[in-house]
Amino acid sequence: MKNNILNHITRMFCVVIFGFTFMFAALIQLHAQDFVVEQAKTSSEQTTKESSAEGEKAVVVFTGTGTKKMYKKAPVKTEVVSKEKITEKGAVTLFEALNAESGIMADNQCQNCGANTISINGLEGNYTQVLINGYPIVSSLAGVYFFQQFPSQLIERIEVVKGAGSSLYGSGAIAGVVNVITRKPLTNEGAISYKHDFVRGTEAYVKTLTGYVSTVAQDGKAGLSVFGSQMDQDPWDENGDGFSDRAKAILKNFGASGYINLEKDMELTYNIISTYEDRKGGNKLNAEPFDTDIREQAKTNRTDGDFRIEHTVSDLFKYSLFFAFADTKRETYYGPSESPDDATEDNDLALYGKTINPFYIGGLKGTITPAKGHIVSIGYEYFRDRLKDINPSITDRKIDEVYQNHGVFAQYDITWSIINLIVGARADNHSEVNTWQFSPRISAIVNLSDKFRVRGTVATGFKAPQIFDEDFHIDVTLASSDPQNQVIINADDIKVEHSISYTGDVSMDIHKGLYFDIEASVGGFYTEIRDKLEVDYSAPAYSDGTNDYYVRDNVSGVSKVIGGNAELSLVYGKHISFSSGITWIPTAVLPEEQDFANGKTKNMLRVPEITAFATAKVTLRDFTFSITGQWLGNQYVEHDIGDTHGNYLKETGNFVVLNTRLAYTWWHGTTRKMMIFGGIDNITDDFQKDLDKGYTRDAAYVYGPVKPRTYYLGCEMSM
Repeated sequence: MKNNILNHITRMFCVVIFGFTFMFAALIQLHAQDFVVEQAKTSSEQTTKESSAEGEKAVVVFTGTGTKKMYKKAPVKTEVVSKEKITEKGAVTLFEALNAESGIMADNQCQNCGANTISINGLEGNYTQVLINGYPIVSSLAGVYFFQQFPSQLIERIEVVKGAGSSLYGSGAIAGVVNVITRKPLTNEGAISYKHDFVRGTEAYVKTLTGYVSTVAQDGKAGLSVFGSQMDQDPWDENGDGFSDRAKAILKNFGASGYINLEKDMELTYNIISTYEDRKGGNKLNAEPFDTDIREQAKTNRTDGDFRIEHTVSDLFKYSLFFAFADTKRETYYGPSESPDDATEDNDLALYGKTINPFYIGGLKGTITPAKGHIVSIGYEYFRDRLKDINPSITDRKIDEVYQNHGVFAQYDITWSIINLIVGARADNHSEVNTWQFSPRISAIVNLSDKFRVRGTVATGFKAPQIFDEDFHIDVTLASSDPQNQVIINADDIKVEHSISYTGDVSMDIHKGLYFDIEASVGGFYTEIRDKLEVDYSAPAYSDGTNDYYVRDNVSGVSKVIGGNAELSLVYGKHISFSSGITWIPTAVLPEEQDFANGKTKNMLRVPEITAFATAKVTLRDFTFSITGQWLGNQYVEHDIGDTHGNYLKETGNFVVLNTRLAYTWWHGTTRKMMIFGGIDNITDDFQKDLDKGYTRDAAYVYGPVKPRTYYLGCEMSM
């Protein structure tokens, strides 16, 4: 089996490397004369251009340390998904932008509603803390569809930190942190783009229209941008059973962002985003929900924003004040939960629901620099998260909970010669926990030379026992004669879930003159989770009318994830680039065995042993061509085939996904341009072949690549 895996990976990389080599040879031939001329330039000219090139690569990151660091030399390793890379992927949503990244798993989890998740280093999606401009305003409820709702047009870059981040961000940052940095208006510019996806040719279409315009004051002291987008996604039926395997969706985004210099060295920045989405899956999607065999639909209205004042008082002290909010309203219908022949009006009414989730967070942070190489950061934040769920036809099913948290944190950042050490801790007082939770962390990087460095982090994390999004999802087992609401409750003696993670890597980069840039890293990670929170779905603890109550409790023992990763990137001037990465997770186990129809296992579900990617891009004058390969290894998934046989464990096969993209740009002057682009995602159509069928299907039995073969065309005009 392992030899077979290695053979498939080798083939995928050979295809990408062959294409890369072919393009490299063509570029060398086309630009040989230019190369000779450049080599003949004076030493002073070379030095100037090399310094300029290094400046372009000087990416500054913030997420891992809470202070600005050069990403290559940050003590906490931070992966950066740039705006350019997002464009190369043809991504129109945050979900697509994060797909095919080292150590990250973008996963579809429902045939009906299209729920999705992003997992890091083998840990399931609810262990990933999502931030917008550094603020954790994506609640558990909003996170169900958030990655597909957030448009890539608004993203300047994405910073990903793998490993526990509770020392800075509190509860939930156990696997890692995804921080979405939105665009800031810096120039007078505007753009409009359109993209049309063709799923397997003519089986379904996705149409996306986006617009962006920004203006900046002449003195540079204020800027404003306005943006909007709309995506129409057709339902798609993979196996022809009349039930959608990808949901029908209409998504609209609108908002504004900007900044104002209130006075010298004091700036106010703000972002406001409004989202509306109507998604539905099942069958008879043009009919009313109660006239169908299966319907899962959710209408979401969400408005979120953040406001921050940053003031540099002196070289010694600066501070920031911030307030962020997210207001999510969702109307849902999940069901029916009985044979279509037995449906009644009363039962159908029980399947409607409405959830309200206002979330607010605010706080302050101060940074003191008492001496060169010494930075002290202290801060406080408070959040309030309300979850109100109403089912109008069921008087005894009403959830109205308020969660609050006070968090204080401190960090000492010190640099000695070749060592940068960060020691920090955070204390949280969560309303669902009787005692303060203490989350320390220590990180260090040793710069052995300008090109070679070693770093490592030991960090702790915690997760408070509260209501999660699953609590509002009505069970669609279609197994009983009456609709049964799935209600999850916490055990009376439930405890806080704790984690500790160890991460480390060795990295190097080599620069050869004006043209060659090589970066490589090899690292490993180990995470332990104690008192893991799990819901026992084997049977309801009790039933009350149309409600089945399942209990969330702690699992005794230790869950473990052990793995490693390696990354390599090569750049030849501005013309050719190649990047690749591989993640190996040989151990991802729970403390107790799970019995899936006697296929007993301690392995965590939906964790491929090996994932890998490789991307090659070449730019020839006004043409840009890229090819990407992605490997998804074997994983274990659960399959519910009904009351007769129950659940059983399945080990999936491997998948190799190849994507390609070609773009051509017309320039008019130096600022106006028009670009046309097109490509094919999943060229070989390597996609799950055994999706469930019919109204009794297990909609959660979904795995593998996020889309089948898809062609796309588009254009963008900007100025």
